[in-house]
Amino acid sequence: MNLKDYWPYPSFRSGQEEVLDTIESSWDNHDVIIVRAPTAFGKAPISVAIQNWSLANGISSAITVPNNILREQNLDDFPHLKTVRAMEDYWIEKYQMTEKDFRRKVYKWGPKGSEYTKDLSAAKRVGEPVCVNYYSYIAHKLQRNVVIVDEAHLLLGTLQEFAARKIWRHKFSYPSSVRTLAQLKEWAQQASTTSTLRRLNEELNSLTPSTLIQVTTDLYRGVEKECIKLIPLSVENSAPIFWPQKTSKIVLISATLGPSDVERMGLANRRVKWIDAPSPISPERRGIHRSFIGNMSYASQDQNMTALVAKIKELREKHEGNGFVHASYSLAQKLKRHMRDCEWAVFHDRDKKRKQAAYDKFSKTDPSERKVMIGSGFTEGVNMHEDVARWQAIAKIPYPSLGDPAMRWVAQNKSDIYNWMVSRDIMQAAGRVCRSPEDYGVTYILDNAWDRWYNKALPTLPSWFKEAVI
Repeated sequence: MNLKDYWPYPSFRSGQEEVLDTIESSWDNHDVIIVRAPTAFGKAPISVAIQNWSLANGISSAITVPNNILREQNLDDFPHLKTVRAMEDYWIEKYQMTEKDFRRKVYKWGPKGSEYTKDLSAAKRVGEPVCVNYYSYIAHKLQRNVVIVDEAHLLLGTLQEFAARKIWRHKFSYPSSVRTLAQLKEWAQQASTTSTLRRLNEELNSLTPSTLIQVTTDLYRGVEKECIKLIPLSVENSAPIFWPQKTSKIVLISATLGPSDVERMGLANRRVKWIDAPSPISPERRGIHRSFIGNMSYASQDQNMTALVAKIKELREKHEGNGFVHASYSLAQKLKRHMRDCEWAVFHDRDKKRKQAAYDKFSKTDPSERKVMIGSGFTEGVNMHEDVARWQAIAKIPYPSLGDPAMRWVAQNKSDIYNWMVSRDIMQAAGRVCRSPEDYGVTYILDNAWDRWYNKALPTLPSWFKEAVI
């Protein structure tokens, strides 16, 4: 039977049949199939159709997603899917504790016949239709012959996290002032008085300048401990934990996956098929307008701050309903100081819970109030559908900071990767306000660095994005 025969719904949206036909015709001649599907295209049923088709042909298959929210959405829409959650998500009523607590406090193998044990057994059966998050797929070794990766642009971060080297402070006693790879190397060289430190020094000297350094905390034997994470720019030389030798077909689905992402995931040498799906939303309903107020690079922000505030006020007056301004944290703080008299402006701080609370409150605001939220880090994970926001502005082209030595090296030596990082964030941000064919929302670009970025990025951008640029 054809791939379309396994479609989980009675009808198709525009473009879905054509994408399925292209996937099927490309299947035998390609190892990696990449579907760049924009907002509202309907990516989940594409994944389910591929999985149903594979299983019907006796080929094991799994759908993987980046987070629990998407996993639960898939399970709600397609109840036949099996999954396994984290142990702390399973409550054992009889013992009034979670599966994780039971295994830690009572018996390490868990209670007999627990829901977690049943789910894990089902997820491990290769003939079952499975949907799990990236972490569970790796941690439980659920690898299949066919792996379907939803929101695949986020997978690289997960693979980098697994490949990261952790240097624990309680083991190495590095100074709290260490913030860059150069500082860590300098300290390790001076402190190489033991064989362990000498090996660390040798390892640090073998790292590329593009290695990202993250001073953070993580779990060490179940306890939160301070550490430094050394995160590789690419995992192409790491063990292929997501697609071992048994995995013959990889389907990556994302609106914003680029060639540099594929290269960094170690897939560039495989037979790759790119499929750009059309947007079901007309370009007029999701237009991207140039409305420059000047250069918004860090060095030029102060001199253009008055013009930026004036533009935000102008856009608020122009549109009915609420609006959203994407700004970096540093730029948002400057705007906050310049907009003290704007009672309609909504700001947030870096605390995750308060940040989410500020957005949740904004998202429930009546459109007649015409609130404007200035938000940082909202290029993904928020759904500003319909009256949540009718317009948005990208205040600054989101070039990664060159103050980070690793990013500076990437910009100078891997410009394609550096530019794609910008492209990904812009495309993700542009997709926040118009979420369905019946919705509408306009995006304004305020930074005149747009033209420099856009002209470089044009050959790599999908058609559904370019057709909305006005």
